[in-house]
Amino acid sequence: PVCVYMQQCIHDHFFNHRAELLLPCATAAAATAAEGEPLLSSEAFWRVSGPLTALLSPDFLLPHLRGGSLLALAATALDGGGSLALTPRGDLLIVCSARLYESLGLAGLGSAHGVRGERYCVRLRCLDPAFAPGGKACAKLARVAERLGHATLLLTWHLEGEAAAPAFPPELRATRCDLAAASRRLEGVPLPDVCAALGVAWPGGDGGGDGGGGDGG
Repeated sequence: PVCVYMQQCIHDHFFNHRAELLLPCATAAAATAAEGEPLLSSEAFWRVSGPLTALLSPDFLLPHLRGGSLLALAATALDGGGSLALTPRGDLLIVCSARLYESLGLAGLGSAHGVRGERYCVRLRCLDPAFAPGGKACAKLARVAERLGHATLLLTWHLEGEAAAPAFPPELRATRCDLAAASRRLEGVPLPDVCAALGVAWPGGDGGGDGGGGDGG
């Protein structure tokens, strides 16, 4: 189908997953020291596809949420319309259409975006003791995952601040995507007077000294 072809083209595009950040150094010494440090050298994310029943199962969720920092964001729409995300705190966030929301049997809130009553938001606290294996809440989560079907997500897992490989269930297809990073040192970059733009005073009340912070440092 054309939509599948377009999604693949966007995913394979070289500039699709790139960003450029400007990180100011307070001193020249800090800038010199930073030049020799690798930037995001060990960072990576996983592109995961498969049934959400496998991703949201307690056997996968609980060890990775409790043992590290797990973060996931849906890269494709859910069956029935909507999206989801999983936060390191164990919150499963679902934003979906009214029709899908009614079929989930969960309590949520109407979305503040779009036409009232067309979109809903649901939050499930997966680390709550009520979601322990064998409980009613765990069974409800399994039914929700089955109703949501298959999805593709971008996922990261960190152990003690370092990117690590999760133990994915065999039902999931996971591809590691390493981040290629490079750094440049820029000098004489004009800095905007943020305090003036926000209408607040500089610390110390001296107006920021020469140029109010916009001296090109």
